[in-house]
Amino acid sequence: MIEAAKHFLNLCLNLVKKLFSINIEIGKAIKQVKKNSLIFFPCQLNTFSCGISAFVAFKASSDPNHLNLDPIQEMVLSLKTKSLSSDVLSIRDDFPGSDDLLNALFEECQGFKQESVFSDLFFNEGKRDLLLSISETIEQLIKDQTVIFKKEVSNLSSSDVEIISLRLEKLQDICWCLKKEILDNITAISNLAIGLENSDNVPGLRIFKRINAVLNSIDRLEVRGRDSAGISVIFTLTKQEFENFRKGLIKAGLSERLKQRTNHLVLSNNSLTIKDTFPENDQHFVTISFIYKFAAEIGALGDNVSFIRSQIKNDHMLQLLSNYHFAANSISAHPMGLCRRHYRSQLPSPGQHSHRQENR
Repeated sequence: MIEAAKHFLNLCLNLVKKLFSINIEIGKAIKQVKKNSLIFFPCQLNTFSCGISAFVAFKASSDPNHLNLDPIQEMVLSLKTKSLSSDVLSIRDDFPGSDDLLNALFEECQGFKQESVFSDLFFNEGKRDLLLSISETIEQLIKDQTVIFKKEVSNLSSSDVEIISLRLEKLQDICWCLKKEILDNITAISNLAIGLENSDNVPGLRIFKRINAVLNSIDRLEVRGRDSAGISVIFTLTKQEFENFRKGLIKAGLSERLKQRTNHLVLSNNSLTIKDTFPENDQHFVTISFIYKFAAEIGALGDNVSFIRSQIKNDHMLQLLSNYHFAANSISAHPMGLCRRHYRSQLPSPGQHSHRQENR
């Protein structure tokens, strides 16, 4: 209990230190300010900002955060020592862990989603295995404590029942975060980019992590219209870096495939668009847009995203491009109605030949 209180106090002190270390800037471009700066009314040329992003921006520190799982493991092991007793004060303070301990554990687990922390976890097999062991311990703890709770519930007051129920629910949230939001996503990202976990390619991980997040969202949205889905993956490179990528394509024997994909219809599956841009100061950038989509009138829930995942996994151009330096990157989902209209426009009308129609 004392160790958990010390850990919670250290978390608070570290948070206060971080807040006081932030630099405050007004009306400056993000690239002009120091790392770890909060900018009010940021100047972003050639960018139209919406909502709060037009008024405030934050430039984070790029220093790598190395994940230490020992405090998490200690907190979880301390939970195993708690059990129900006839002492009401003990129940409120300890079973299945104090509110401070559970909240501290939950915040620590939520922090694993930060890109720098997630990267350290993704590229370290030992830490992944330890985190899996911790999540399994929590899962078993929930089962054991729930059985005890059900046996003793008739001997508890309504206020104690509510306290214990909320704490068990918090434990379930912690378990869900570790298993579904961290470990399952690591597996999904590894399946999108084979061999990425052995490459130490942090920028590449960021790309596929964001792609995976968009695909997860589409998967949940399929309940409202599951006959179509699509995404765009867009990269902006300097002209020199694009030429390096072009040389890589030639070396990999993909130059002819590049020509085929750039001749596809706009927004059709596996199409690829390349545009030159000259934003300012005679800079030359090249923007590459990859399109993945699927539309079927009949299909099972999850088929759309599974198809898109397989397309991305087998797209050697995208896998190759993730190893190059890019100035900007974005991933967006296509509206499902658009995918359906594009699919249906390619179906022949009764008595007519098939006719393709471009939908923008």
